[in-house]
Amino acid sequence: MAVLLAAVPLTISIVGGGVNWIALAIPGVILVPVAVWIAVTRHRLYEIDRLISRGLSWAVLSGALVAVYAGAVLLLQSVLSGATQRETLAVAGSTLLAAALFQPLRRRVQRIVDHRFNRARYDADRTVAAFSAQLRDEVDPNEIRASLVAAVGSAVSPTRVDLWLRGRPDDRNETRTLEA
Repeated sequence: MAVLLAAVPLTISIVGGGVNWIALAIPGVILVPVAVWIAVTRHRLYEIDRLISRGLSWAVLSGALVAVYAGAVLLLQSVLSGATQRETLAVAGSTLLAAALFQPLRRRVQRIVDHRFNRARYDADRTVAAFSAQLRDEVDPNEIRASLVAAVGSAVSPTRVDLWLRGRPDDRNETRTLEA
């Protein structure tokens, strides 16, 4: 709503040239950060970095797909101009190309953005991959326990780790207090 309070008077002032409309847009411009603050506190969006990384990745993905689509349309129209009189074949081919590239491009862009902005997720993924690679080679249950406690400690940084494994009745629980 605050964006509309700013955008409508600014648009009218640009088209109509009236100075009074700009004065009406100032409260809307001031209210935009207030509206963002209210949304963050009301809906508990404290992990705003995650929202920013998702928004950024979707913006980059959309821009890349538009560029691929436009480039493919222009290329296919120039290549197929002698064979076809209309551009529907070029548009259809470009649409199929953009649709086929959507998932692989989305994954790659999301990985790049997460690597840059969402370090906790990227580091956790890397920790899980390293732990699973180590787990493939390990057969000793005590070493697996120690590795699991170490992996959890490095990924999540808890103050205490409790590990319960079914098996031998003499040592079911393992509790370690990790220092922060």
